[in-house]
Amino acid sequence: MNASIHAETLKMVTTRTHRRLALGALGAAAFLATATAGFAGRDGNAALGTASNLANAARGSHVVPLVALVLGILAAAGEFQHGTITQTFLSTPRRRAVVVAKALVAATTGAVLGAAGVVVGLAVATSWSALDGASIHLADATVAGDATGVVVGGALAGAIGVALGLLVRSQAAALVTAFAWTLFGEGVIMLIGGQGVGRWLPGGAAQAASGVGGLLPMWGGALLMAAYTVAIGAVATRLTVARDIG
Repeated sequence: MNASIHAETLKMVTTRTHRRLALGALGAAAFLATATAGFAGRDGNAALGTASNLANAARGSHVVPLVALVLGILAAAGEFQHGTITQTFLSTPRRRAVVVAKALVAATTGAVLGAAGVVVGLAVATSWSALDGASIHLADATVAGDATGVVVGGALAGAIGVALGLLVRSQAAALVTAFAWTLFGEGVIMLIGGQGVGRWLPGGAAQAASGVGGLLPMWGGALLMAAYTVAIGAVATRLTVARDIG
């Protein structure tokens, strides 16, 4: 298992596309934090340095879970896309160990990226506050809660991305499925069943877990998202073990 984790970590950190996506996520976090600071105190927005303002800056890293989802999909389906999955399973015949290693590495990457995004966002916001001479209320439960949500959301998104990538196996199809479901599929279901049903869907759970909305508390969204991850991962693992790789 340790060898599989080491191999998957090496793939994650050395793949050029992964690095570019990670840098893009951090750049987006910095941009959104700058926008939050720039509009602070205007049009009903929280004033610079307040707990709400800093929480908004941390929450601006909500782009990180989306990137973590993509990284998870690429880490799994990308191997089928490029034909490297055969070599991976030849070097580690226990396919379940490979699946677990991919999920753990993707979850860890999502969590680390989430933490980095929060640090970047808060650094931008506190810098603006310091330059403006505003009091900085960084040690606040609201800020800590939103920061935690981004980290947890990133970890869960990375893991479920791996599960989806292994389930679909086509990189393009997995990406299209993930974003089509989030942007359109859940909207159709809520249109039919009412807005309240959205809290139980993967997108609603992900929003709640990341602290950027949703109708469930953060812990409830995290638990529901974890349940979806385990369920999809179990099906993906079973199929990965049973399927021929060619």
